Amino acid sequence: MVSPTPRYSVFLSYNRCEPCIAYHAEGAMKAGATRDQVAETLAMAVYMGAGPSVMYAAKALEAVDQFTSPA
Repeated sequence: MVSPTPRYSVFLSYNRCEPCIAYHAEGAMKAGATRDQVAETLAMAVYMGAGPSVMYAAKALEAVDQFTSPA
């Protein structure tokens, strides 16, 4: 099981900082987090952050997908 710490880093950075999103999404993937785990964490971020959070959560999932897709 992946420690929640990398997922929470994405949670904390998803909000309005695209370079932070990319950095922490990559870190979460390197730490072994799955897309589903990150998505679950982002769902809580959206729940807590309301409407604007949806757009940044989508960017965070896009970053995760970029780090997990074959080159």
